[in-house]
Amino acid sequence: MKRFPAIAAVLLASLCGGASADGVGHLTQRLVVKFRDPPALARAAAARKALTQADDVRSLGLRKSLSLAWIRETGGGAVVVALPRPMTPDEARQAARLLADDPAVAHAEPDVRVFAMQAAEPLFASQWNLPGPTEARGSVGGVNVTTVWPLTAGQGITVAVIDTGWTRHDELDAAWLPGHDFISLDPAGTFDTANDGDGRDHDAADPGDWCTTGGVDTPSSWHGTAVAGIIAAQVNGYGAVGVAPGVRILPVRAIGRCGGYMSDVIDAMRWAAGLPVADAPVNPNPARVLNLSLGSAADSPCSVLQQAAVDEIVAANVMIVAASGNEGVTGMGAPANCNQVVAVAAHTRQGELAAYSNFHAGITLTAPGGTGSTPVSAILAASNTGVTGPGLPEAARAFAGTSAATPHVAAAAALLWSLDPGRPLAEIRNALTGAARQWPPNSACVAGAAVGRCGTGMLDVGGAIARLGSQVTVGIVAPAETLPGNAVISVGASARSRYAPSQLAWRWTQTSGAPARLEGHDTPTVRLTLPPHRTTVGLRVTVTDPVGVQTIDETTIEVNNPPVAAEVAPVLAAPGYPVTHTIEASDPDGDEVRFTLLQGPEGMTVGRHDGRLAWVVDRAGSQLARVGIEDAFGLRGKDVVIAIEVAEADRAFTASPLVTGRSGGGGAFGWPGIALLGVALASWARRRR
Repeated sequence: MKRFPAIAAVLLASLCGGASADGVGHLTQRLVVKFRDPPALARAAAARKALTQADDVRSLGLRKSLSLAWIRETGGGAVVVALPRPMTPDEARQAARLLADDPAVAHAEPDVRVFAMQAAEPLFASQWNLPGPTEARGSVGGVNVTTVWPLTAGQGITVAVIDTGWTRHDELDAAWLPGHDFISLDPAGTFDTANDGDGRDHDAADPGDWCTTGGVDTPSSWHGTAVAGIIAAQVNGYGAVGVAPGVRILPVRAIGRCGGYMSDVIDAMRWAAGLPVADAPVNPNPARVLNLSLGSAADSPCSVLQQAAVDEIVAANVMIVAASGNEGVTGMGAPANCNQVVAVAAHTRQGELAAYSNFHAGITLTAPGGTGSTPVSAILAASNTGVTGPGLPEAARAFAGTSAATPHVAAAAALLWSLDPGRPLAEIRNALTGAARQWPPNSACVAGAAVGRCGTGMLDVGGAIARLGSQVTVGIVAPAETLPGNAVISVGASARSRYAPSQLAWRWTQTSGAPARLEGHDTPTVRLTLPPHRTTVGLRVTVTDPVGVQTIDETTIEVNNPPVAAEVAPVLAAPGYPVTHTIEASDPDGDEVRFTLLQGPEGMTVGRHDGRLAWVVDRAGSQLARVGIEDAFGLRGKDVVIAIEVAEADRAFTASPLVTGRSGGGGAFGWPGIALLGVALASWARRRR
């Protein structure tokens, strides 16, 4: 039996750099850039590779009149670059678009700042969050885990806590595994964010994340230790107990002073799941569950590079659990808003949606996050007495926020996997969502502003364990390719269970993107009329069995219209004279059209942004030019083919015509051009005989 020492109530301020009205906390001085042709770099030795990348970055900056500096390579083959100054999110997006316009760049995006999701006024409290509502000391918002411990405590499963790092603590010393520090060099060449005097290395210890902003000092949060404690605090007679006290914790450090960078978080996620990362050793202890009690601002989308990492991790049968955020708004930031991530909102002891918790159609479920100002309403979590650097272990401290809710779900997934490690991720997720209990009748998730934006219910670990043996397994079959606007498609789902198909109730809903038209939303196959313009349509299917248990699956459909170019009439020219032609193209979504020369005679060029074809004619005969067109997101349109007929011009002809034209019409030649046209036609006629 664990003892719970009386602890004075202590207020813990929000981690600096959280969401603020002025957005200062979300300034960034880094971008992530993916070049189009990395194979040569991949074959280079490490030192030469870094030099080559640095040269590429400097050259890119010169071409765009923007001072750039190479920082490092990411695990996905992109590079992190430093901007000349801190920028707002809008400025950083503009800079990324500027770089993405370059032909050598496949993709560029801001390296957004991420922050630990801790609420503002957590207090010490008892562990109301663990028993179910019908147990002794039970609460409406409890996760019903104490009845599971006779079956399993999570032995044999590793949970990665991607956070601020680890500290020595009696509750966790037996659970820590060797981790890694992924916080990289700051743009100024310092280690202010890392706060440990160096960059990436094997030492994931938390040196403190205290922050000073606007003249206000915020003490170190020991956030990673608190999150790990909620998951795996040991049964040792010292303090609180975790949801899964038998699991091992892999500490992966990605958050430092005043937050961290998303590119570091992405590499930390990849490494924790056992995927390769360029400048890190192979992870000998890959995790089955990744806990991310962190995130970007609620209006920050899941980036292309982050979604790519999520897809690889999920394909490896690793679950990602992320906090929805503490801004109290309709929305959520990355990584919670990435497809296939288990997104967690927070509820209170009474089962009400916490006032600070974000809510959104993409939320998966809610879990205890704690709130209020009494000793019985927050979550007990391991901590440290240090104000800046590490002090002494603190048995337990009040902790509240979606950061506290998220590890409840991560630990629950570990418990389920420990009973059957061979289960696919989809079945573990469906057990968690299908067994979730409904919120109280008058809660915001049932009768308030958050209806349809809280997921399937409140976490119930005992129910999920029972659900594993009799659950409905659902899988969506959706198109993988990008589709044009206004397309009409069918998206189907299949269900496997012990019930007859007629006993299952179906419901399709849209979770994100511009509104689409859904027909047959209560059947296994939904007919979908896509929005007219570029967007990502998120779909969720919910299957309810005869006893009222719900199982969900989700997918996304990319909508984008390819650019269109006008046909080009044959071009007539003569040796020694320049030919220019402007290709006219437009994009139905209003995106910029980019041009690439795919085929043409030596010396021919085409403007990347204006489609201006140029060539000084140096040979007679028929020539063919092929120009590819694509939008800013890389979607290809139909190639433009231009036939060029070069006449054998009379050497005595000394005029200097500039043969010009635009798609769909004749060129502007002038009298010399007309003379040249006559020569070209005559030459062509002779060859036709």
